[in-house]
Amino acid sequence: MTEKWAVAGLAIMGLVVGAAAAEITDADVLNYNAAVASGNVEQIRAAAQQLASAAIASEGDPQASLIAYESGWVLCQIGACAEALPAAEFAAAQAGGPEGATLLKAFAAWKVNPSVANEKSVDAALGAIQSAPPTGLSTSAVRERYASELQSRNFDDAARLAQLATAHFAAGGEAYERYLIEARTIDISSRFNVKPKASQLEEMIHLRGELSRSQHLYGDNVPDWMEKSFWVANAWQSAMNAFFSSEGKPGVSEKRAEQILESYENGLEQADAKAADVDPEPKLPLCEGNFVRKPAMRYPSGMGSKGQFGALIVRFRFEEGKVRDPEVLAAVPMDGFRDEVLKTISKWYFKPSVDPAKAGCTLNRDSLIQEFVFSLQ
Repeated sequence: MTEKWAVAGLAIMGLVVGAAAAEITDADVLNYNAAVASGNVEQIRAAAQQLASAAIASEGDPQASLIAYESGWVLCQIGACAEALPAAEFAAAQAGGPEGATLLKAFAAWKVNPSVANEKSVDAALGAIQSAPPTGLSTSAVRERYASELQSRNFDDAARLAQLATAHFAAGGEAYERYLIEARTIDISSRFNVKPKASQLEEMIHLRGELSRSQHLYGDNVPDWMEKSFWVANAWQSAMNAFFSSEGKPGVSEKRAEQILESYENGLEQADAKAADVDPEPKLPLCEGNFVRKPAMRYPSGMGSKGQFGALIVRFRFEEGKVRDPEVLAAVPMDGFRDEVLKTISKWYFKPSVDPAKAGCTLNRDSLIQEFVFSLQ
């Protein structure tokens, strides 16, 4: 936690030294920086409040608005947005104040009271900086806003905010790639939830292809967020396919999907060939038999979910035919039943129809991936 606020603390220290402020004292700054260094949330809270109060009392100081903004944002980060509001309002009211002050004021007010009016204020402030490079504040604000709309199943608004976020995160370059992918996924899936179209399925397949290519390029150092995003795109593709199949509507043909995915493999063949030069240790084949999936998987139901399709992707291994180390890679459109999934899958097992010793096969296998598509009732 110390690192999270250290930059803000040092920035304020640099600003205050040499300033002729009557109210913002060296003691205020030193106390704040010591609190940040301690990592103690309550100490940070008290010190940031004191620094914010000193800044508000120093209206004539040209740096007071920036200090108020910094301390207010720190307060909001630790869940004290109500205490941050006076500092945010002060910073936003000052001529030539920090660029993020208007957003901080709106965001803090929305966190305290998530009214429609406050939602609109946050969205307007985000819209004003859509093409600007993202900051910690703008990243938190837009992600919390579209998460809120998803929670309320307001998919139109979730898509609108995700599109805003996509443009905003794109301006941040590689450092914001994970948030850009998240926003694109939410945009595509939210538009699909409003009015399903084959074009949205095709967009999701393209996103899956991009992520697959990126993973190849990262080699053995694929970031966790990228792997998770890849599986989420896979799950959405399956859920969307299931919808079109059930409705008898044209989606994206298997051939077209393969063409899209293959287009992202161009130039990767040489790298794969080099990797294939090193022959892995030969493995015994998995024995013939049946995967006994009992008890049956139970999928969640919820208001407004009837008729929707979902997909679940799990990874596990077999050890003497028993499921070990199950892991949920992705679950869409909802992700609140992982514990139940893991408890159920842990009871499944593989029943061989042959004697492993005689057939020259095994009941052990690493990294098995299975996908389940279901209809929400």
